[in-house]
Amino acid sequence: MPYKKKLSGFEEAFCLHYAKTRNGTQSSIAAGSKSRFPSDVATVTLRRPWVQARIKQLWEKAESDVVMRVLERKEVLSEIGRSVLSDFIDDNGQIIIENLKGHAAVKEVIIEQWRGADLEAQTRSIKIKVHNPIEAIHELNAMEVKMKPGGDKLINPTWIVNVMDRETAEEVAKIGLRTAPMLTQGVTEATEIEGERE
Repeated sequence: MPYKKKLSGFEEAFCLHYAKTRNGTQSSIAAGSKSRFPSDVATVTLRRPWVQARIKQLWEKAESDVVMRVLERKEVLSEIGRSVLSDFIDDNGQIIIENLKGHAAVKEVIIEQWRGADLEAQTRSIKIKVHNPIEAIHELNAMEVKMKPGGDKLINPTWIVNVMDRETAEEVAKIGLRTAPMLTQGVTEATEIEGERE
């Protein structure tokens, strides 16, 4: 629960510095502590719940600014999935450098230039590596499944049931006709093995 208490100027300065450095003593000094023992001031300040809440709020804001949101991730993956080589090459087969800049599908651009023996003839080679659009589509599909309610459930779950007696095998066999022969066969084999031991 976030605290509604207003922080003092010292506490706010302390929180701002501590959120960046995670060093209480330095934060206490930077906030303007006049104490001879800034580490003690930092300890007392960090114990205050409203200070802890403010530091947590600053950390969450910093993280939310850095981490891509779901929509941003989907847009990047969609751009990769929709990209085709004709996006980067004109009708004459020449690479369009402007289209490469900032495009999510471009993984790497290698430009090689060298001169001939006469030092006037110049040769230029441009190689483009792009991300795999199939992998991007697969990742998008996986994200769609995870974002749906109940998306964390397995699509085709596999159940392994170890049954020791015939009555339980008959109950478990009711789960599905497909599993009944396998379960009954397993119990029969187990019974035969136990019969051999006796």
